[in-house]
Amino acid sequence: MLRQMIILSAISFSFICADEESIPDWYFNPPKEEGRLFGVGEGNLKMKAILFSLLEIETQITNHVSTHFESFIDSTTNDTVNKSVTRYSINRALLNDSTNGIHIESMTEHIINDDRESIQTIINLGFSKQGMESIIEYAYHEVDITVQIDNLRVVYVEMDETKLIEELERYGFRFEYALDEEGNHYVLINVDK
Repeated sequence: MLRQMIILSAISFSFICADEESIPDWYFNPPKEEGRLFGVGEGNLKMKAILFSLLEIETQITNHVSTHFESFIDSTTNDTVNKSVTRYSINRALLNDSTNGIHIESMTEHIINDDRESIQTIINLGFSKQGMESIIEYAYHEVDITVQIDNLRVVYVEMDETKLIEELERYGFRFEYALDEEGNHYVLINVDK
C-alpha cells in the first residue's frame, strides 16, 4: 500500500512539474530590449492570447484610469449600496494612416459594492488594409469570481487569422507561440517603440 501511494505521489508530482515546464519562461519573464515593446498573453484560443499580448503592449504606450464612487438605494432591498468603479481604458491606433492600420481599444471596469465584486473587460482589435478587414471583440464579465461571460467574436473580410498575423508581421510585430499540455496558448509579441 505504501509503495502504491509513493508511485501515485511520484506520478502526480511529475504531472504538476510537466505543466509548469510546458509554460514558456518568457511568459513569466518577458524579455527586455532597448527600443522594443514586449507583451505576453495567454488564452484557450490563439487569438485570445494575441489580443492580451497586444493589450499589454498598448498599456505600456498609453493608459487612462478613472475611479469614481457611487452610493444609491437598491430598489429591491431598500439597502444603501456603495459602489467603487475603476475604469482602465485604451483607445489608440498602433499604426494608422487614415484608412489602413491596426486599432486596439479596451475598457476594464472593476466594481466593488458592499457585498459584491465584479470585473468587466472588453477588448476590440480592428485591422483594415485595401479591402481586407478584421474585427475582433473579446468580452469578459466576472461577478464574485464566477465567470458570467467569456466571449470572443471574430469577423474577417477577405482574410483569416493567418493573413491577419502576416499583416501584423508586415507592420513589424514579431510573434512567438507556445501551447501547453492542457491546450492553453501563450503568445509573446514584440515591436519597435
